[in-house]
Amino acid sequence: MTIRSPFELGDGVRLMFTVYSGNELSFELTDGCRTEAYVVDRGLGLTEELIQELNNTHGIKYAQVIDGEIIAEHRDLNLLHKAIEDAAKLALAMVFRCSNINTERNNISGE
Repeated sequence: MTIRSPFELGDGVRLMFTVYSGNELSFELTDGCRTEAYVVDRGLGLTEELIQELNNTHGIKYAQVIDGEIIAEHRDLNLLHKAIEDAAKLALAMVFRCSNINTERNNISGE
């Protein structure tokens, strides 16, 4: 199933997750690197340090960022709503916490 958020990441782009369930007990959730692609398209830098910081955010324990992809895998289907909430928090944090590479380059070069 595909879940589309009622809110935008920006520029008309909506957060979207895909949920896979092979049986009635487990699920996998992914954003398919869509948030990372949005961040990169805007010229923002997603660093390993930021990914680590996002994954260590207090209160987020049902989803994580791995290689730019927001994912959650659990054996308890009852945790799906918590995983979606945490994944959405990670996506928003990713968008708002990434630094603008172009601005940083201009500040360094004095432009």
